[in-house]
Amino acid sequence: MINIEIPFVGRENELAELEALLNKPTASLVVIKGHRRVGKSRLVEKFAENRLFYELTGLSPDRKI
Repeated sequence: MINIEIPFVGRENELAELEALLNKPTASLVVIKGHRRVGKSRLVEKFAENRLFYELTGLSPDRKI
């Protein structure tokens, strides 16, 4: 497998917004949603660098609870 580093550009506003949410004195749940292949996972990976981070994944829509 080839590991290619993909540059991270143009998401400074989103990173700043996530930083502001993290620094709020109250607890928050942040949901990041959007169209496929627009960089949601990459945004979270970049934000999580050098932080304690737990990735929570959801259930698929067809799974019954």
